[in-house]
Amino acid sequence: MKVIYASCLMSECKMQKTFRNTTDYDGFQVQKFHRLLVEGFKLNNCKVAALTILPVTRSNTKKKIYLEETEKNSGIIYHYPMVINLPVIKHIFAIIASMFSFISIAKKNKDVVLIADCLNKSVALGSVLGAKIMKVPSVGIVTDLPDMLLGKKDRINNWIVRLYDQYILLTEQMNDYIIANITHKQKPYIIIEGMVDIDMGKKSISEQKKYSKKVCMYAGILDRKYGIEMLVKGFDKANIPDSELHIYGDGEYKDELLKVCKKNSNIKYFGLKPNSYIVKEQQKATLLVNPRPSDEEFTKYSFPSKNMEYMASGTPALMTRLPGMPEEYLEYVYILEDESIDGMAEKMKEILNLSKEENMEKGRKAKEYVLKKKSNINQAERVMKWLGY
Repeated sequence: MKVIYASCLMSECKMQKTFRNTTDYDGFQVQKFHRLLVEGFKLNNCKVAALTILPVTRSNTKKKIYLEETEKNSGIIYHYPMVINLPVIKHIFAIIASMFSFISIAKKNKDVVLIADCLNKSVALGSVLGAKIMKVPSVGIVTDLPDMLLGKKDRINNWIVRLYDQYILLTEQMNDYIIANITHKQKPYIIIEGMVDIDMGKKSISEQKKYSKKVCMYAGILDRKYGIEMLVKGFDKANIPDSELHIYGDGEYKDELLKVCKKNSNIKYFGLKPNSYIVKEQQKATLLVNPRPSDEEFTKYSFPSKNMEYMASGTPALMTRLPGMPEEYLEYVYILEDESIDGMAEKMKEILNLSKEENMEKGRKAKEYVLKKKSNINQAERVMKWLGY
């Protein structure tokens, strides 16, 4: 089988070269998801061609023209169609370029399947049109529902999703929503909540290299709807001796957070950092926190990638009981039952008062579980078997 993987995925080398002069690129988690799945296919002896529309905008780069390029990196062939980085023109050209690039790749290979990121509208539309012309089966990856992201009906993105033959989804509830609101019929699908890098099994950190203080850490979108304000106020209220809260990311809560940091020296904001840096910091922390509220409508249709990343770090994690989280995960993490400032404060005090040994054992078991059951090799193999290979 040959997978043509259509998304924004770049090689590490290409990403560093493209964004070396900017700090505005915030797509590190998206890159990581796609990279892990593509590498999972490769490690299962599946040939992969990455069809990539560079995720450049006028805000993260001043360059207007990116010429067509092909790159081979770590056994994966990357096809970068030409990009015209100008409003409107960029998207129209990307659709056309993606379609012709897909057709060109498909003509040179047998037994091809398209797997594409449905939220990346231009490449998703262009590549699926190419797949229909070439009569190639198509699989759409839906990591978030377009309507939830937009806050209203996203007719264009829903139409693109509808063009795909089958889907890779994060939760069962996503399938229910897609049937009721997008496809109006059942299509084949597989649930992949996420995945962790199999190489995390080689990465561990000794107790001596962890922060001497009790460091709680959050990395993600700084938006009140994701619970960041509850976390900050809960940590402040807990008033835990010899502790710090480290926060990474960007979003609408950033300005308020900076004010909080000025008043509280033990709450520290570090801005946006590459995922490789974040992973190292997660390993050095005492507790990782994902405060995403479980009662918001959108939480039924998502499984935060940070939950998997937290568990793979070997550091214990505190999170809410999200509707889309399978029961099998619950024994490996700490659960915040009282989703309030007081509840957050009490739970953090409870966890940080446990012995180092108990917390390290919790983290060790979580890491062992996700590496055994949810690695990118495991998840890619599941997709391949589901597709009949």
